[in-house]
Amino acid sequence: MKGFPIDLDRLKGLAATRGGRVALAGFEYQRAFATLRMVSMLIGHVVKGSSTQIPAWIRYEWAEDIDELDTNGGVTLWQCKQGNDWTEPAKLAKVFSGFAPKWLWTADTQRERLNLRLVTNDVAYAEFRDLPGALKKKTEVYAHFLNAVRETAGKGSDLAQWQDEAQAFGLRKLFNEMWSATQVLFVPDEAAASTAALWPAEDDAVNALARAHWLAPDQNPQDVIHCLHALLGLAPSNTGLGGQIDRLTTTPLGIRPIDVNDRLDPFRREHVSSSLFLPLIDRTALQQLRKLPQKRYVARRPEWKDVVHGSDATIGFFERSITSDVVDGLRNALNDCLQSQEKLRLQLLVGAPGSGKSTLAIRAAAQLVDEGVCTAIDARFAVNDEEEVLAVVATLQGRQDPKRALLLVLDDPLGVASLWPRVLDKLSKLRPRMVVLAATPEFLLDRYSQQLSSLRLLPPRRVERPDCSERLTLARFYPKSDMTELSSGNEELLVLTMLAATNTPFDEIIDGLWDNLAEGARLPRTVLGRELPWQVAALWLVVFFNRAYGACPLLLLKAFLAPWFRDDEEVGERLAQMKSAHGWGVFQIEESPASFASQGGVVRTMHTLVAQAAWDRRPAASWSVTESIAKASLRFPMAARPLAQALVALHEFSAAEAKPLLTAVANAWCAADVVTLETRYLCELCWIWKRSAVPMPPCINGALLHRIALNDEQSWLAAYHVLYLGSTTQVRSLSHALPYRDVLDSADFFIEQSRAMALCSALVDQPTLQARLLDHIWCAFDDTKGARISSNFLNWMMIHGGAWSVVSRKDVIRAWIAQHPDDTHVRVAFMMHLKRLTPADCTATLNDLRRWLAEHPEDMDVRNSFLAHLGKFSEIDQAAILDDYVSWLAVHPNDSNVRNGFLKHIDKLSVAEQILVLDAYWEWLADHPEDTNVRAAFLSHVHKFSEEKQAFIFSEYSEWLTRHSDDTNVRSALLKCLHQHAHHTLPKVIEQTLTGLSYETRDFHPAGAVLLAVGGLGVEHLQLIVRWLQWLAQVLERYKGIKSAAFFMRGSLTNVLEQARGHAQSDECPEHDRVYALQAIEHLENSIRQWRESVGRPVTA
Repeated sequence: MKGFPIDLDRLKGLAATRGGRVALAGFEYQRAFATLRMVSMLIGHVVKGSSTQIPAWIRYEWAEDIDELDTNGGVTLWQCKQGNDWTEPAKLAKVFSGFAPKWLWTADTQRERLNLRLVTNDVAYAEFRDLPGALKKKTEVYAHFLNAVRETAGKGSDLAQWQDEAQAFGLRKLFNEMWSATQVLFVPDEAAASTAALWPAEDDAVNALARAHWLAPDQNPQDVIHCLHALLGLAPSNTGLGGQIDRLTTTPLGIRPIDVNDRLDPFRREHVSSSLFLPLIDRTALQQLRKLPQKRYVARRPEWKDVVHGSDATIGFFERSITSDVVDGLRNALNDCLQSQEKLRLQLLVGAPGSGKSTLAIRAAAQLVDEGVCTAIDARFAVNDEEEVLAVVATLQGRQDPKRALLLVLDDPLGVASLWPRVLDKLSKLRPRMVVLAATPEFLLDRYSQQLSSLRLLPPRRVERPDCSERLTLARFYPKSDMTELSSGNEELLVLTMLAATNTPFDEIIDGLWDNLAEGARLPRTVLGRELPWQVAALWLVVFFNRAYGACPLLLLKAFLAPWFRDDEEVGERLAQMKSAHGWGVFQIEESPASFASQGGVVRTMHTLVAQAAWDRRPAASWSVTESIAKASLRFPMAARPLAQALVALHEFSAAEAKPLLTAVANAWCAADVVTLETRYLCELCWIWKRSAVPMPPCINGALLHRIALNDEQSWLAAYHVLYLGSTTQVRSLSHALPYRDVLDSADFFIEQSRAMALCSALVDQPTLQARLLDHIWCAFDDTKGARISSNFLNWMMIHGGAWSVVSRKDVIRAWIAQHPDDTHVRVAFMMHLKRLTPADCTATLNDLRRWLAEHPEDMDVRNSFLAHLGKFSEIDQAAILDDYVSWLAVHPNDSNVRNGFLKHIDKLSVAEQILVLDAYWEWLADHPEDTNVRAAFLSHVHKFSEEKQAFIFSEYSEWLTRHSDDTNVRSALLKCLHQHAHHTLPKVIEQTLTGLSYETRDFHPAGAVLLAVGGLGVEHLQLIVRWLQWLAQVLERYKGIKSAAFFMRGSLTNVLEQARGHAQSDECPEHDRVYALQAIEHLENSIRQWRESVGRPVTA
């Protein structure tokens, strides 16, 4: 660790250090105190009963029991001693003998940084419970220390390694310096009889986390502490096969605040209350995986535990030759994203199915996590709908930290029905500190690369078939395999691995898969489908879809197998029993997310490549399952979404093969009555097909019109989807032709709330009908007391449903808010309507929100919006609220939104308080060099500082802009600030800005700021004014016919032209400059006239 002053190589030689590390498991008292220190480091302030220093970095069991670097640059070495009699001079002398080599091995100039600490439960030191204090009996302790150091040191002993240095240093000097640097801290030891009880230091740690609002309510303290304990075993990843740590030579890894933050992530309020939780993969998680039993890695979906050991003959995993290149490229991208926030970076691994892309992705991610470069998020799952898109984006955004990059790992994110491109597009607009690593087949990238246009695509990495050296490595892992065949073939990695593991050709492996499911019998390809054993029929249907990169809906599989069994229960039981065959998992069942549990999940084979091979060698090769699938699909229509997605994948794979099945399913579903098939499921099928550009079977439109005519509670969905399925030219006529008025009265808009919002938006051309629909929704809201409405829908209604409709339902909405304590969207939307409430209702609502904010300290959205209503409180309350915000900002250094909003209200503080707050902001900006919003807003308060401080700040801003030449936000704010205060550096900043201006619209903002600023320049800066006029003339010529250039057509432009003309005609202007300026003015006026004509605007002054 940079900044740690003691020679690490020399520390490795100390037996006391090695022994301490080996005995790690026994030091529970020591571990409890280390946990408390980690919590102090995380929350960023002193924790009562631990120390006066705040750690910035901790290492466990190396130089001493605990080594720390603190936030002020100091170094603290802790010795933890459980038991009594630690006032005895002989025992204390041993403590100093432990500290002595570390003191000696620290350079003279660095020793003033060292703090030596003894932690003990000896009640003789009880007075030092809260703060450390000085030891006593110095003379007696020194006598024992002197005797110990002067003993004859045994060969190879710890004393022998530093005894001569101590004598040369001077024993009295050494002892006196250490004594001055040493203090003792009392930490009680009251371990209860139950092993589940917390030690006092651990109890203090949990309480500190709760007070700092780091934990969601009702978290089990033992779970929290156990999670933190795992950090104390952090060691480098190159630990040898089997994950065994060489504790005699391996320096433990340092623990950083972000490591503790990531460990506690599952216990945070925002994640506990979220319906979507994406676990973080950190260094500790990987280390825990290394301790799990190992299993052969052959022909199954890769897991993190398969890759954490690196090349490992035990499980048959070897390092690909491309790994180091992929890791190097990602490391650079991750470091770049911390330094410069821009478009979301995407690294794609492309190759054929079975080439090892997915395995390489998580292997590279694991290496980078082990290095401490990033924390990974395993997101190798499908995103089901727009609500889940928003949930994923919000969750990932909530994981942002300015000191740690995230690596988002995806698998097959592209495809006609995939919503991952939507997620990535939204993330890219947020400029996250994140890099995406995704594995995808090359043909899908070729087909869908346009969906990634908003991202910054890193050069794709091609994963080729194994080279000769890789094949030889695999052969060594499987000594019984045919070396000649392994080294000379040209198979994909998956095929090669299966071949090596069984010493059997791939085709025979696939045949064996079918045979095993048929209880050893070889089934002919001519066997009839209905004669197949049910296990074979199950695999037959799964590979039918999976060969096309689709997944078979589990409910469809159960219905398809019904003819082989007595009832559905028996089908489910038999499927559960069949977990593996031929040494590999035959089926991989993916459960649906909790919010989509009724869809039943999906089933795949071990790999698409295996599915394709199994399909090619399937028994009953002539079996047509078209009608069987269509009939079975009606048994469980709630699986409409995964069924539609499977059919889309098949269509994409082979449109000709998919067409009969699409038609058969459509005919069956269109012929079904509303009892057998609810309208919403038919509409779900249509919606996915339409979104995925699948040709719509002709029967669909007629079936939807029939269901509209039923005028039941779901008819409105059919009406919306008739509109949705129409072409662009049909939409306007359809929206007027459909009988919406008839279906509204019986409609239940809560069954598909996202569609209800879409329908309302689609009726924008029919305001009367749109208003009737909104009234109908509000009435349904009243009837149910808001019981069925979702947060997203209610939020949408409060924005679009009419202000007075909201106000008239204030009591029901407030009741809904009270019943949903973790919702933020509706609270923010409701604040938009406070001005329309009575003063009493407004006050009651704001007091509710104030209490809510106290109970939800991690919220930022409501807290930011709440600031706009600060003026509605009394001056006393305002002062208290502002104090709360100042305290909140101090313990939430990663926030920028609330910090930005709070700047607008600091004028309500006293002058002295404002300076204190602004000083804290200035320090925050130094720690967050990539922030632009707070940095820009801060400038409006710079005038409150002394002139000397102002000059320093403006100088720092100028240097910042030099390093961030692409920034427009801060540059514009600085120009405005300098212009308002007529600062002497304004011309210099204008010149720098003009030098960097391009002709793109993104530079219009700073150019507009220059337009305002040059209005304050005198004749001595006429050349600067002329440069700006020339730039604008070029812009107008380039943007002929484009209205965005109207940004500059304002009164200030007229003023600048008149001012430039006046300067040019003044006696103070040199003749050369006069001619030059008048020519530029004439050129710009001509450009303005031509631009106006090009966009159809009257040519006037």
